[in-house]
Order: sequence, then structure tokens, then C-alpha cells
Amino acid sequence: MKRSKQDKGFTLAEVLMVVAILGLVIAGIYSFYFSGLRSWHKGVDRMDYQQSARIAMDKIVKELQFANQVTVGGGGTELRYSFVNDENNYVFKRVGPENEDLVLIYERGDGSSTQLKIALGITGLDFSIDARNYVRITVSAGAGAERVTLHSSVRPRNIP
Repeated sequence: MKRSKQDKGFTLAEVLMVVAILGLVIAGIYSFYFSGLRSWHKGVDRMDYQQSARIAMDKIVKELQFANQVTVGGGGTELRYSFVNDENNYVFKRVGPENEDLVLIYERGDGSSTQLKIALGITGLDFSIDARNYVRITVSAGAGAERVTLHSSVRPRNIP
């Protein structure tokens, strides 16, 4: 069927084809955008976990450098230490509703204590002491593919 010069516009089939193609293009753009957004959120989460684990590790290592007595308790999840000429004891352990807050507890000689939050999102904490008095430390933050685990060791300078 030939069109006359006065027939202007599109047929129903042409309009449906354009709508279908436009729908596919929009669906592709939508999928690409949300895939990128999901990847960005995973990257931000991993960065947060790395930062929490690094803060925890740095604080533990710094505190232990000058300790004179170190003991591990709680099946390796709690570290207790003290300093020369200091009647206080200090304890690193995880607490909180989901057991994901690393705290440093100051236990004073008079029986009182103060709890200081060090890092959030700590999902794993392990301590051990080897025969040469090195304290081995493992700190984990996050879960799944974004989980970050750091390992370090320190030998307190005041342990004979």
C-alpha cells in the first residue's frame, strides 16, 4: 500500500518497534548503573573494614610495646597486660550486642574500670604468645567477600 503525500506519521508497528528498542536501551542503562552502584558500595564497605581493622591493630601494637606482663585469655580472644610500676590492668576484647566492638578496658587497682571503644565492626580477634614472648595478633573486620584480616606480632620491650 502506497502512502500519499498527505499521510504523515508512523504506523502502529513502527511505534511499537521504537518503544521496544527504547525499553531495551533503558533497561541496559539501568542495569549498568545499578551494577556500578553496587560495586561502589562494596568498595566503600571494604574500605571501612580495612580502616577499622588497621585502627584496632595499630592501637594494640602501640599499647603492647612497653608492657611488662601479657596474658591471653578467653580462648585467645582476650588480651590482658600491665606496665611496670602501674597497679592498673588493661584488657583488649570484643563486646557489644553483636560482639563487634573492640574495647580497651582499664581495670584500676581500686576495683573500678573504664571501657574505651577502639574500633567498630571487628568480627574476629585472636591473640597468642609464642616461646620467645612475641604476641601474635590477628584482627578481622567485615564479612563475606569484603572481610579484611590483618596479622601482626610484637614483642613487648619490658618482658625479660
